[in-house]
Amino acid sequence: MAKLTFKEFRCVVDTDEMGDESPYFLTWVGDSRLKDSRIKFSRKGFWENKVSPGPWWPVNDVVVNDDDFDLSPLRTMALAAMVEEDEGTDLTGDEVQAINNQMRTVFKNHVNSGKQVQDADFITIMRNTFRTEIRSRVADTSGADDDLMEEDNWKAARRIVLTGTGTLDLVTFKGGNGKYEARYRKD
Repeated sequence: MAKLTFKEFRCVVDTDEMGDESPYFLTWVGDSRLKDSRIKFSRKGFWENKVSPGPWWPVNDVVVNDDDFDLSPLRTMALAAMVEEDEGTDLTGDEVQAINNQMRTVFKNHVNSGKQVQDADFITIMRNTFRTEIRSRVADTSGADDDLMEEDNWKAARRIVLTGTGTLDLVTFKGGNGKYEARYRKD
């Protein structure tokens, strides 16, 4: 059984926002053999306006715990994005599922056309799709939209390298002059 868990994160440098921060995360996993995907929205109430540079914050959210997903780096792509909440979370459960539905469609179409999950252009397409789908849903015409963590030359959708088991390579998010690190575990 393959299992991917978002274990913890830390704020290395806080963003330009006033006061402590309220981050939330989206983790997406696509399996090319199954032509299927999963998405996990991670947000905890005890993070609300409490996150500042320093300690690791526990998450312990299982992203995939499925007999069918093997999480092989040859067949599976995993992406993560972080959003700094401004005035309430801009994403609903239905919107998170809509993001997954669009990601699944794009992923499946490219797999059907012969793309491999380790192809650089396929990874770029999926990262851009993930970014676009999230960004379109966190935008708010009142100006109180949540901030997708990204900077020039630092894409919002970060790739989770699935090589090996145990604690995986750190995933780093940058944006709004801030920097966060996240740890995922593969069992």
